[in-house]
Amino acid sequence: MRIEDLPQFRQYVDAVWASTKDYLANPDESVFDAPVTVKPLGEMPAIRALGQVCMTHGFTHLGEIELMRTLLGLRPAIGV
Repeated sequence: MRIEDLPQFRQYVDAVWASTKDYLANPDESVFDAPVTVKPLGEMPAIRALGQVCMTHGFTHLGEIELMRTLLGLRPAIGV
């Protein structure tokens, strides 16, 4: 992935964080109980899909990024 316009990408990231923060400040909790289908895992409550699928998927990618940085001799991307 190549980001051609870094300032525009940063604006997008900031907007997504702000929107997410606003939503999570006062969520409609019934949305979290709604069933969603996650292929190939099947149907589950949305809160479970967020916690077990989305978050763990993101953490897996973070681990891959850290491994690649280590193999390239770079500093960690996150502070430890």
